[in-house]
Amino acid sequence: MLMEISSRLSRLETREQSSSRGPEGRFHRQSSSRESGAHKHCWYLRPDASLAIVVDSSDTAVGAALHQQTSEGWQPLAFFSKTLSPVQRRYSAYDRELLAAYMAIKYFRPMVEGRVFTLFTDHKPLVYAFKQEKGRN
Repeated sequence: MLMEISSRLSRLETREQSSSRGPEGRFHRQSSSRESGAHKHCWYLRPDASLAIVVDSSDTAVGAALHQQTSEGWQPLAFFSKTLSPVQRRYSAYDRELLAAYMAIKYFRPMVEGRVFTLFTDHKPLVYAFKQEKGRN
């Protein structure tokens, strides 16, 4: 949902016509601020916490969230989203999900480098590919 809103905002920002920035743009800015305000707390990266990156992709964008596990449960630390280029939009669902994982790990690298982390995705073929034994074709 947040990726779709972000994608719409990006399209509105790139349009040159002032008519497109009317009520439609105002609605998307308001709904985006409501969605991003869901987590009002600020947590800091703890050196002893388990980390997880949750990735997802859509037809138009990719997104991810970095979480840490504490005694209170999973806490979101940082978010990432990027609108896909026209070429990337033609990728298969598998390739878009793999691209989302790659971009997220690259984006969160300063926070996860040298640490063990878990990558969560909802794309079953990608999960299956990561569970394959080494050496199999």
